[in-house]
Amino acid sequence: MIATYSSDMITVHDAKGTYLYVSPAGEEILQYSSDEVIGKDSYTFIHPDDQEICMKNHQILLEEKYVVSTYRIRSKDGEYIWFESSLRCLPGREPNEPQIIVISRNITERKRMEKKLQEIEELFQMITEYSSDMITIHNAAGEYLYISLAVKEILQFDNHELIGKDGYFFIHPDDQALVGRNHQYVMKKGFGVATYRIQRKDGQYVWFESTVRYLPGRDPGEPQILVMSRDITKRKIEEQKLQKANEKLLDLTNKDGLTGIGNRRYFDETLKKEWQRALVHSRNITLIMADIDYFKPYNDTYGHHRGDECLKQVASAIQNTLMRQGDVVCRYGGEEFAVILPDTNEKGAKHVSENIRESIVALQIPHAGSKISNYLTISLGTATLIPKAKANPKVLIEAADKVLYQAKQEGRNCVRSL
Repeated sequence: MIATYSSDMITVHDAKGTYLYVSPAGEEILQYSSDEVIGKDSYTFIHPDDQEICMKNHQILLEEKYVVSTYRIRSKDGEYIWFESSLRCLPGREPNEPQIIVISRNITERKRMEKKLQEIEELFQMITEYSSDMITIHNAAGEYLYISLAVKEILQFDNHELIGKDGYFFIHPDDQALVGRNHQYVMKKGFGVATYRIQRKDGQYVWFESTVRYLPGRDPGEPQILVMSRDITKRKIEEQKLQKANEKLLDLTNKDGLTGIGNRRYFDETLKKEWQRALVHSRNITLIMADIDYFKPYNDTYGHHRGDECLKQVASAIQNTLMRQGDVVCRYGGEEFAVILPDTNEKGAKHVSENIRESIVALQIPHAGSKISNYLTISLGTATLIPKAKANPKVLIEAADKVLYQAKQEGRNCVRSL
């Protein structure tokens, strides 16, 4: 009854291996009828490459009465089918004629998957061995589970020096937070890319660009992370050189060549930006226009070289007076300076302007050509307003210029406000 309805193939053989019985499942799997198999030597159906192991198992079976064997049997259409078989040797009706009962499960699909998996593993092994990129596998905590041969070349570590170690230990301290965020992203989304520094055995750091993928792992509760890393140190060095060159170019573009503070171009850009910000948030913006008193007579008296040194000292004094990061001083032209004070009201503008005026007096730069003092002085005009939608920054410049002119008319070395 069991043999009739079992999905496994059940066969009975004599001690030599001749078929005595084939179950219905066996007929279906092998596509032979019982009449085509019974009385035939089972070895004539077994794959030639498997016959030797089957004969060895046959001898073990006769001695120990039980064995498990895996082999291929040819079906009627000529295809070979993989079986995993449990063989038992049982006493026959005659004392010297034992019988063999074989319960065989079709494992062809499993074998096909195993072969495919083996091919994939061999391909992966070949890729990791010959790839110039570093390939590593980590557990969910970031510990190394596998490293490719390229690791030795790039990081100088041997296998035993990394396997089981925390990957974060080798990452540059400034990059650990970024890598940690990317780690969490990969665990949620399955994929990520990160650029960071990792320490070699000699203590030097190299730049990596890593593609990171989430792997389910054999155990659902133990996911793994596949990391393919490329050494981009040379590229990073070139990028940093380019960045420095761009910053230098930007400095040349935005800074006044003599005084080192912002030039007229930088003034125009900054005022436009701060004007727009003040407009959006309905906040004050202040502009201070400042002009060195009697600068032409100074140049005539002391010469242009001393005049240039004077401009440098004045620019530095104004810069040092400004306390907030967002406050900006620029050389507006000749001996004229402009100070942009975001989010500053009239009272604050007067306070900053007076501090600037006093800082110039404190320089004690002799000025024999001045009509108001024995030392260099400066006049300042301040304008403060909240931008309107239809207005533009020129309104603020004109207002500050107007009160600067007033300061000059009213004796110089003073502050006037709109």
